[in-house]
Amino acid sequence: MNGSSASPEKDQFVRETRSVKIPHHRFPPLKKMWMEVYTPIVEYCKLEIRMNLKNRTVDLRTSPQTVTANTNNPNQNKVLLQKAEDFVKAVIAGFDVKDAMALLRMDDVYIEGFEVKDVRANLQGDNLSRCIGRISGSHGKTKYTIENVTRTRIVLADTKIWVMGTTQNIRVARDAICDLIRGSPAAKVCTRIRSVMNRVNDTY
Repeated sequence: MNGSSASPEKDQFVRETRSVKIPHHRFPPLKKMWMEVYTPIVEYCKLEIRMNLKNRTVDLRTSPQTVTANTNNPNQNKVLLQKAEDFVKAVIAGFDVKDAMALLRMDDVYIEGFEVKDVRANLQGDNLSRCIGRISGSHGKTKYTIENVTRTRIVLADTKIWVMGTTQNIRVARDAICDLIRGSPAAKVCTRIRSVMNRVNDTY
């Protein structure tokens, strides 16, 4: 009898997995901060995580503990798995672990990435370097201003740009970065986003 009563719960558990690819140059820093990544995934999300050295991926999967913690809301398993995947992606992209934790703890924070060449396909060589320099600004000032005004976090990873924040704020920050890529002066871009964010704040 005991065996048959336990089987329905076993049948209900379907393991779900996600894998996040680790670029070669991000492998050493990820190994150094592994426990900072591992601990919140296991303790907060109740998921299993491992670094797959053979495939160079971070593998995430649900466990019986994930299901037990979310018996009242089975869909929460998928939500936690997605949050954990975004968190790992953010850390691999180059965000600080403390900043990336917002992806686990808050429901309205997301991460979005795009290539500089998605905006201007013909950029290469010195023109591409100058464009990336324009996004950062002198001593990172332009990037820092966009982050502060739009309440986002931005990582410039070679020609890939990652933005973390709420959907609306990501859109404002992305528009600003796209304007810089197209050649708009930083001062003009920063003035425009301040105006946009003031309107957003007035609306809410």
